[in-house]
Amino acid sequence: MITGDLGLYGERLAVVLGFVTLALFAGMALTCRSCVSFFGKIGLGRLTQWRPYQVLFRFHALFWYGFFVVLFLHALIGFMHTEFPQAGDPDAPLHAWILIFAGSLLIFIGLTFLNCRVFMGFLRIFRGDDVLKGFYGPFYRFHSYFWILLLVVLVGHLTASYIHIGVWPTVIE
Repeated sequence: MITGDLGLYGERLAVVLGFVTLALFAGMALTCRSCVSFFGKIGLGRLTQWRPYQVLFRFHALFWYGFFVVLFLHALIGFMHTEFPQAGDPDAPLHAWILIFAGSLLIFIGLTFLNCRVFMGFLRIFRGDDVLKGFYGPFYRFHSYFWILLLVVLVGHLTASYIHIGVWPTVIE
């Protein structure tokens, strides 16, 4: 069994991986079809015509794949640090909230990915052009709502993490 005592450097590694995960998340969100639609609604539709944005838009799938790899590492190191909250641990309530928000994030990340154009492309391998028929069509329409819920839970996770260590851990308490 892996122990949770990673020390200060393990906690810092979890924070660095968290920042990388957040950067990849931002790339995913900004290249999402829902974000493109949102830009149009708030008057920033011209941004999507900008050449660097169009290049990034083509890498939406790579943002997802990189995000999953770094998220897995972040979750592994983070869980090794927090473990399940133990009685007598002064940080147990914060660790519990961090884990609750992290678990909720995993659910909403999964739901968001399952109705992403990247996953829909994968489904076309098996279903051809009939991807939106049946259950998947109505589910696909909720993509923007899953992003909103994902962002709300992400703010909770980041807030609990910030309360726990700030921006950068300097000591292990």
